[in-house]
Amino acid sequence: MLDGGTKFEEMIWGLIKIALGAMGVLYVVEVLRIHARSDESYRSTFRRARSIHFIERLLIWAGVVLIRILVRLIRPVLDTLAEASADVGERIVARRAASARKPEL
Repeated sequence: MLDGGTKFEEMIWGLIKIALGAMGVLYVVEVLRIHARSDESYRSTFRRARSIHFIERLLIWAGVVLIRILVRLIRPVLDTLAEASADVGERIVARRAASARKPEL
């Protein structure tokens, strides 16, 4: 296998890790923001603000689950693409080597 495919794969995984880290930081900031805005006393009465907070938390949780699923699904695709690019690279190198060995008429 060519080193280019491995470096490309490492670069993609590095970018994915950076993106996930940034999303994690944004998630923590959002959770802290919601926690700071919510009052500490619990009231059993229905309040619209509480339902909005619940929906916000639910959407954040759904986003985290969606990102987790996407990362699990993307990894095999990236592995396949890395293998395919390595195969293409090997074919190109083999053709160039074969054309360099042929004498021109």
